[in-house]
Amino acid sequence: MAKVRFNINKITAGFSSIEVLLAISIFALLSLGVASALAYGVQSTADQSKNISANYLANENIEAVSNISEPNFATLTNGDFHITTSGNTWGLVSGAETIYGYTRKLTIANGPDLNTKQVTSQVSWVNGTQTKTVTLVKYLTNWKRSVAVAGNWALATREWTTNVSTATPVSVRALGTTYAVVIYGSGATNFVVYNYSNPAAITVASSLALPATLIDLYLDGNYAYVTSSANASEFMVINLSTPTAAALIGTVDLAGSTDPTRISVSGNIVAVGRQNNGGTNEVAFINVATKNSPVLIREITNLNIAANDVYINGNYLYIATSTTTREIVVYNITNILTTNPVWLTDFDLSGNNTATHLAYGNGSLFVYYSGTGNIRVVTLPTATTFTEVATMIHGTIVYEMDYVDTLKYLFVASSTGTKQFAVYNVATPASPSLVIGLNNTTLFGLDYLPVADKVLGIGNTGGNSSLQVFKPN
Repeated sequence: MAKVRFNINKITAGFSSIEVLLAISIFALLSLGVASALAYGVQSTADQSKNISANYLANENIEAVSNISEPNFATLTNGDFHITTSGNTWGLVSGAETIYGYTRKLTIANGPDLNTKQVTSQVSWVNGTQTKTVTLVKYLTNWKRSVAVAGNWALATREWTTNVSTATPVSVRALGTTYAVVIYGSGATNFVVYNYSNPAAITVASSLALPATLIDLYLDGNYAYVTSSANASEFMVINLSTPTAAALIGTVDLAGSTDPTRISVSGNIVAVGRQNNGGTNEVAFINVATKNSPVLIREITNLNIAANDVYINGNYLYIATSTTTREIVVYNITNILTTNPVWLTDFDLSGNNTATHLAYGNGSLFVYYSGTGNIRVVTLPTATTFTEVATMIHGTIVYEMDYVDTLKYLFVASSTGTKQFAVYNVATPASPSLVIGLNNTTLFGLDYLPVADKVLGIGNTGGNSSLQVFKPN
């Protein structure tokens, strides 16, 4: 009988090879998982470390500019800067800087009044294929300023009025306490700087004949921004560094042929509203960092309705529109230099009219509701949450509203017979009250002077444009 022999060693060796392969595979998988977890942990720690460093650099910006503003608030001029040190003293140098692999800049812009600056500290860095940013915002106040003691506006009077032109005025802005800048809708010289140091003998310091019809005026330090119906130069920059020699130094031609409306400014960014432009470009964003070379950088292309007025509040743009179902439209304009604006929400005011003018303050929007004579008060618990809380029954046509935060007052210029010049107390937005209404002349524009606690106005008296000043008692 044949004997069957088994090679125990070979069988055992075969099983051992399989087991070894399985063990190696399992170990490799486990090692890969552990390695991935370790790599993720290392990357997460690195990201956290970069974020901490970025926050430190952003905070250093804020602390430095706060230190600079303490002894001399006037040194805080609008623009983009980076900080430097000389000995133990902080300083500012124009433009951004690269530090430790981060890009850091400090943007100084006008605050809600002449004695406040908005300071934005931004630090960005590249993380793989992404650019990350840390942004901090702080408001600085000129607490050492000489401030007039607030008078009793309930007893306000018109201090003086002087005829200055036969043309119809559009708006007025105070240039210090000596000069007034006025734009007219027509006339040979439609941009005029008046010296009113002697109200009885007001003189023309300088004037310009700007193209077409002028629409809105904004003063940014020693520069004026003007919108015009001129198709080739809807936006203009005028240098007022020397009030006796105003000079047009820059223009922007907006796409299309529809007229611009009103202006809002934040730092070096100017938002310009426009009439309905065929569904595109109803709001333009202009970079005015270089005053003599303003640049169109972004446009809102999907509004499809007229932007009657615009207001920039931080990272948000509020638009008063010509529709009766979405009178207020909100866009996110964060990083507008590099990112297109993003629509966020609409708000439909009660009733069936359109919104034509905006003012902002005390966490609220003040909206003139055309055709009704009403000013609606809309609170903003968040940037995109609206609550319509009150209606101020004012009159027929409102030409301008100016909110003053230090007083919590809303000053109004209008054609209303008994309230052509009006002051409202809006300290409690849900319960606004009329402080005073004056039967003046039609008032087309006004500007509050915080140092003097007075209001400069431009009106129409007997067919003549009149420069006027209102004061409390």
